[in-house]
Amino acid sequence: MTYTAEQLRAARAKGAHVVWQRNIKEPMPGRVSKEITRLWDALPFWGGWLREPLPDGGGCPNGYTRPPDPNYCLVYVAYISTLVGRWLEPGQCVDVAVHPDLVKYVLTSTRRLANPDKWKEAGFERPEPLGPDEIQPGHIVTVRPTDAKPFGSHGVLAASAPDESGEFHTFEANSRGLRADGSRGKGVVVRSRGIREVARVWPLGPEHHVGRHL
Repeated sequence: MTYTAEQLRAARAKGAHVVWQRNIKEPMPGRVSKEITRLWDALPFWGGWLREPLPDGGGCPNGYTRPPDPNYCLVYVAYISTLVGRWLEPGQCVDVAVHPDLVKYVLTSTRRLANPDKWKEAGFERPEPLGPDEIQPGHIVTVRPTDAKPFGSHGVLAASAPDESGEFHTFEANSRGLRADGSRGKGVVVRSRGIREVARVWPLGPEHHVGRHL
């Protein structure tokens, strides 16, 4: 079976909800978070980078800790995209994953997502971003553009399309919002944002994935 972009997007949204339900919280300073480390370790290259000394690596030899708390908002997105085959079909694990070179070169930062040269390193042409009004659940969205980062300073997964007022729900990591236990704080959260905050909307299609079922 060949899965469509819509099916892959829906699976990312489902996976984001499943991972949110783990109730991942930011650790206290000096403590290692096994759950956040797990996100890094599922990815090619980045689990090793996390443990490499600063300034070339993440500076966390024993796993994710703060400080130095390297940014993991898009590591969460890459994790879900890597394991997307778990959520394509009820009750089974399908052999489909986002291309590992996209994880290594592109998906883990807003700057990399916006850089056509990084897409070429991964073996792909950079897709054209969609408009904010085209957001659907499972889209990769970068938000909070700044003068230094017009392509966005934070990455999220859309949980809904924008409503009439331009508000949409998101799944986010390394952010503050509602956690699965009902508390509010930093970690893997759900929250709402407005399209005025959107910098880019990045589509991924079947061509960006690998596996026996593509």
